[in-house]
Formats: sequence, structure tokens, C-alpha cells
Amino acid sequence: MLHSQTTLILAAFLFLALPVMVWLALRPASDQAVAWWCAGGLAAGLGIVLMGLRPWLPAVVSYQVANICVLGSMVFWAQSLRTTQGRAWSRGQVLVWLLLGAGFYSALLAWCSPAQRGLWMRLALGLLSLYTAWCAFRLSRQIRSGNAATIAVTYLVLGLTLTLQSALSRESIATPSPFSNTWDASLLALTALVTAMVGHFSYVGMMLDLTANEQIQARLAQQGERQTRLLDLEIRRIERHRRMAILSGSLAHELNQPLTVALMNAQLAERHWAAGAAAKPTFLELLGQVEAGIDRTVQILQRIRMGGEPAWPGLREVDLHQVLEQSLAQVQTDMQRAGVVLQLDRSPVPLRCLGDEVALSQVLVNLLRNAVQAMAGQPRRQLIVLCRADQGQAQVLVCDTGTGLSEELRAHWGEPLRSTRPDGLGMGLAISRDIMARHHGTLSLMDRPEGGVQAQLSLPLLAEAT
Repeated sequence: MLHSQTTLILAAFLFLALPVMVWLALRPASDQAVAWWCAGGLAAGLGIVLMGLRPWLPAVVSYQVANICVLGSMVFWAQSLRTTQGRAWSRGQVLVWLLLGAGFYSALLAWCSPAQRGLWMRLALGLLSLYTAWCAFRLSRQIRSGNAATIAVTYLVLGLTLTLQSALSRESIATPSPFSNTWDASLLALTALVTAMVGHFSYVGMMLDLTANEQIQARLAQQGERQTRLLDLEIRRIERHRRMAILSGSLAHELNQPLTVALMNAQLAERHWAAGAAAKPTFLELLGQVEAGIDRTVQILQRIRMGGEPAWPGLREVDLHQVLEQSLAQVQTDMQRAGVVLQLDRSPVPLRCLGDEVALSQVLVNLLRNAVQAMAGQPRRQLIVLCRADQGQAQVLVCDTGTGLSEELRAHWGEPLRSTRPDGLGMGLAISRDIMARHHGTLSLMDRPEGGVQAQLSLPLLAEAT
């Protein structure tokens, strides 16, 4: 039979020596979890040593202090594993557990025989070992460590051994001393020896696994941060390109309208001059329209050169009728070429609003030109323009007899760089909606029941105009 006294002495030596080795091995990364584990080993070793010195020590030391140390070692080991999980007890809770252990053994001393004390102590240590095994098992699943699983198995075996031993022995134990050479004392000594060796070495392996996992996670985090920075730079680059595309499209769209009108008027004046049939008033009128188009282009450029976007001047009082007349004059040539018939219905009173005449004209020209282009190829090409006051709002309605809104335009109108025409820039409606927002007005598009599209521009009327 295994000599239990020798085995327990060896186990006590390992419980006292191995925590020091664990602390030194993990010293660069030692933390509270390692400190609790080492404290558990030292407490277990001290308790076994005090039990072995019972013939020479007072009973209060060799019994009460020794057993409280052994109970405390289980609490310390469980606390170490819980700390690694991030579920540590507070120091007050640990103290409560130790006081409960001291009170438990004091009650055993007061009311139980030595044999009963041995059985109850084995049962208590077995239950604490099973709880420690459960903590190690949960930790092994959390950090995916085989060493943590080994700790769980080791303490599971220890817990089952102590629990079954207390259940099978009952009153048959003549003496509670673990240093006796009975079968249960030998089994307990062997289990303690295995726990001391396997538990501590596996704990070192588990902490090394945890450190390796943390290093891997740190590297992955660094790589993730690097990828995030690269992605952020790429997004910024794409955003800069998108803004440049929007700005370029906006510039091209804003300059295209007045320059196209000026060019057509200049060509018309040239043809009249070459034919010798141009009356002086007509010729001067054409030159005036060319000058107006160039002047409007200059105004737009002066705004854009301020910083990449139009610099908005202070809004002033404008008559929406006059803005509409200027806008219709700019698209008159387009309407004539497309064979579009204009139906104009204006309010009899001026519609005075706060606004920028050039910007509002840009919106109206864009809406009128879109309507003319939408009716290309249609048998009936009629442009209906209504200018009216309604509930404190000045409204301009531009209606065409085209094919109506497409599904894409209905869902995305007003978004930059979206156009349903092959030669379109997709900036007109986006610029127009932005201009109306700056004027505290609205712009809307809808299908007409009789066919075609209705675009509605609304601006707040000045108080005297309402």
C-alpha cells in the first residue's frame, strides 16, 4: 500500500515550492490572478505541514488553523480562476468565504466527533474542488486553452475522490488523520500529490496560453487598425474624387446654360448679319442677349472662384415674374427648335420674394430646359408655365407633356451625378434643390394625371405681397 505520510509530505513540499516557481515563471506578467493561485498553493502546503506536526503543535494550530488553510486554498484557487475570467470576487467576499470556513470548522469542533469532522471536512473540500473544476472548465471554454481543461479535470478528480470518500467511509473511520495508512488516507494523499503537480504546471501553461492569445489578439487588433486606417484613407480619397466630380459637374452645368444661350444668339445674329436682312433693333436685341449670357457666366465664375463653391450674397427683393421672363428668354431658342408651344399663365400682381436673381433664374432655366427635352419626339409638345400666389407662397409650376418620371428618377431625383439622359451630368436637379433650400423654399416633382411631369417651385412671399 502507498505510504500516505511520505506522499503527503511530498505533496506539502510541492504545494510550497511550486507556487514560488509559478510566480517566477510568470513574473513579467504576474497579476492578481497569479497571486491568488500562488496563495492557494502556499495555504494548502502550510495546512498539510501543520497537520503533520500535530504531535508537537497546539490543537488550535494543528487542527483549526491547518484546516482553515486547506479550505482557504480552495477559495484562493477559485478566486484566481474567476479573476482570469473577469468575474473576481471582491476582497470582502473572499474574507466572508474564509470566515465561513473558520466558522464551519469551529462548529465541527464543537458538535462533531473526530471521525465526523473528518467526513464533513472531506465533503466540504470535495464540494469546493468541484466548484474550482467548474471555474476552470468555464475558463477553458472562454480562452480555448487545453491547460485550463486539464486543471478542470484535475480538480474534478480531486472533488469526486473527496466526496465519494466521505460518502463511502461514514463512521468506519477510526481517526480523521490524513497521515494514517488506511486506504482512504492513501488515496487522498495520492490525489493531493497529483493535484499539486498537474495543477500548478497546467496553470503555468494556461497563463502562457492566455498571454499568447492576448498577443495574437493585440496583433490582430493592430492589423485591424491598420486596415481601418487604410480603408479610411481610401474612403477619403474616393470622397475627394466624388466631391471633385460633383464640383466639376456643377461648374460645367452652371456655365453650360448661359454660354449655350449666348452662343446660339451670337450665331443667330451672325446669320442675320450675313443675310443683310437684320433690322437694327433685332440685331441689337440679339447682341444684348449675348451680353446678358456672358454677364451671367461672369457672375457664376466670380462666385465659384471664392472657394470652390458658389459664395452666396445677401438675398434681396426680387420679382418672380421678372426672373421667369428672363429664364423663358434663355430657353426660347430651345423651344423653337424643339417645336414646343408655350402656355403661360401669370398672376396679375407682382410676386415679390427674397432671393438671388441669378440663382433663381438658374433653377427656372434648368426646369424649363428639362421639360423641353422631356417632350422630344412626342406628338404633342406643350409647355405649361403657371406663376401664382398661394397661401403666402410664390409658386411657379412647369408642366410638360412628356413620358413622365422614370422609376429611377422618381426614387433618386435630386441626387448628384444621376441622370436619365446619356449626355446628362446629373447635376441640374441637385443644384436646383440646393438653391431652393438656401432660399428657404421647396422644389418638388410629380407625375401629371394627363401625362408628363409637373415641377413646382415655392418661395415665401414678402409680407406686402400677400
